[in-house]
Amino acid sequence: MERHIRTRDGLRLVLDEQGRGDPPLLLIHGNSCDAAFWGPQLEYFSARHRVLAVDLRGHGRSDKPEGPFDFRTLTGDLAQVCKEAGLHGVVAVGHSLGGCLAVRLAAFRPDLVAAVAALDSRLLPPADLDLWLPGLRDRLRAEASP
Repeated sequence: MERHIRTRDGLRLVLDEQGRGDPPLLLIHGNSCDAAFWGPQLEYFSARHRVLAVDLRGHGRSDKPEGPFDFRTLTGDLAQVCKEAGLHGVVAVGHSLGGCLAVRLAAFRPDLVAAVAALDSRLLPPADLDLWLPGLRDRLRAEASP
């Protein structure tokens, strides 16, 4: 089932929700992906769990603002998803960027997260994550320039 949730700054996030059962799973995609990345896992785990796969801001079917896209904002969006969806004791499963966000969500909102699975993620202490992301766009542009 497609569901829409508003962030604190009014953006619309889209997520897919299936299944019932605890613990609930929150599937968080990596950069340049969307919730469809998790299609097989959503189908498989929904037989025993409530599973939500979110399109992060700027990705998939969610709103695409000019910014911000920093870790603090993205983590806040995920906390809002948990709040609006009534999730507590969630297993946050993230791929790449999503894994970093899952770790950060657990660090700053332990009341929401029971466990984390960070898949193929570059894990830095949460304080360092905000230092790493802002320079990423410039580094990628420099590498892509002829």
